[in-house]
Amino acid sequence: MSSAAPTWLDPEILDLLREKGCSLCIADADESPAGEIISTASWGYLRLRRSDYTEAAVAQWLERIRAQQWQSAFVFFKHEEEARGPETAIHFRKLLS
Repeated sequence: MSSAAPTWLDPEILDLLREKGCSLCIADADESPAGEIISTASWGYLRLRRSDYTEAAVAQWLERIRAQQWQSAFVFFKHEEEARGPETAIHFRKLLS
C-alpha cells in the first residue's frame, strides 16, 4: 500500500491521473513508509523524506525506480531539520552511473 492518503488511491482518481499524464507522488517518511509504487504516468515523482537512508535503502529505492517503465523520475530527499538529503542525493547519483 502506498503512503498516499486513501482518497488519492481511489480508482477514479488514479484513472484521472493516468488520463491527464500526471504522476501520483510517492512519499516515504519515517512516520509513513511508502509501500508499492503506483505508476500513473510515463514519469515518476518521489519524495524520500526520511531523516536518513542507509546505503542499502538507497540501492533498494534505485532498484524500485528502475523497475518502473518511466522515461524520467524526479526524486527529492529531505534536506531540512538536520536530515542528510544532499549527501544522500549525491550517493544516489553515484549509484546511477
